[in-house]
Amino acid sequence: MTMKLDISDDLDNIAVLFSGGVESTLMLYMLAHQYPDKRITAIESGCSYIPFPRHLQNTPSTIHRISRLEQIKQGAINYHLVHYFDDDGGHYNEKALADLQPGMKFDVVMVGTNKVPPKGSIVDGLDLYDDCDMPWRKNPTGPVMAWDEPNGWWDYRPFKYMDKYEVTQLYHELGIFNELFGFTRSCDRTFDKYLYELRTGIETGYPCEWCWSCRERRWGLK
Repeated sequence: MTMKLDISDDLDNIAVLFSGGVESTLMLYMLAHQYPDKRITAIESGCSYIPFPRHLQNTPSTIHRISRLEQIKQGAINYHLVHYFDDDGGHYNEKALADLQPGMKFDVVMVGTNKVPPKGSIVDGLDLYDDCDMPWRKNPTGPVMAWDEPNGWWDYRPFKYMDKYEVTQLYHELGIFNELFGFTRSCDRTFDKYLYELRTGIETGYPCEWCWSCRERRWGLK
């Protein structure tokens, strides 16, 4: 059975941390499709440790593409807010969320964390499980939606226990693979590529295909 998001009727103001990657794109689509009458805010969310998060250049067009799909109600995505480049909180963009709170109280903040491939998942001779340096993705624990006491909202990670292959299959099950998957961006070496292009004037293309995230993406398409 196709997975559904589970957000109760009393939770109306939803923030989606949107990087334009496989999970956040699917998350925003599913939310807009299932809950078009809730207030949905897509917040461009990159990684502050990448000084030039080039993949974020792609996020406005991806949000526009989601909004234009026939199955999405017009105006379902209410707000699109840009990334804070000085956010030391990294991918979770605490600075943007904190600054918005006085005027835009979120009931739920959705994060596209997914589980790493299982041990023995080899791409280009690399075991993706062994090479992953994010232990919370290797062995996730707890519910997919948990109360975030310090911030005062529900932290919802619907793909917490799904690996990239399972998430990719969900695109197929929902009938949106051709419309959306190819427009997502997963590469985490964008800054290195940008510096090279800036220095040499040579356009290297996108993505790099060799970083851990690119390999995980290729594994998900197996």
